Amino acid sequence: MSELAPAVGFDVPAIRLRIALVRHGESMNNVHEAAGADVYKAHRVSDPALSPRGMEQAAALGALITDKTRSALLGIHPIHELRVSPHRRTLQTMRPTATGLSMQPRVCTSLFEAGGIFESDPTYTSFVAKGGMPRTEMHKEFPTYVLPEDVDESGWYKGAPLGRETDDECRLRVATVASSLRAEAKALTESRQVVLVAHYD
Repeated sequence: MSELAPAVGFDVPAIRLRIALVRHGESMNNVHEAAGADVYKAHRVSDPALSPRGMEQAAALGALITDKTRSALLGIHPIHELRVSPHRRTLQTMRPTATGLSMQPRVCTSLFEAGGIFESDPTYTSFVAKGGMPRTEMHKEFPTYVLPEDVDESGWYKGAPLGRETDDECRLRVATVASSLRAEAKALTESRQVVLVAHYD
């Protein structure tokens, strides 16, 4: 069989939005966390870059996604669009894929990691929101990426009342994103495949 049969009781629409969700590669914060709580607290930064291994993972992703034969099982060809979270590590993870496909990823500022971008005190109870990469810096490092208007010189993350997005605030944001994607899918006149690099949380 060339395709898997749909599950019993589910109708697969002829026109659909299919999104391949990809987590970013290993970040330097991931490296510090793996070394222990004290190391993590001492070296954590609000918007970490990829580690050397994370860069290798990003390159492997690009090689997979751009190889139609190897990635055929993902069912996402042709790829119509690339979308990416505005964190530094997701932007870096997307770059080899974007280069290999000669596509311009769209930065989506509603698709950020739970909690947002913040610094904390050693006890992890007091938080200060950080803006993330300013527009000029983001454009310089990722010149082919399409930036929305809300990425400005103060960054893109506008913070939360407590300095860090709460779980309830995160759930509300995610529900809004999901609703937007359902509306987008409903409005399609032909199927569309998207690769999205985002986060575990």
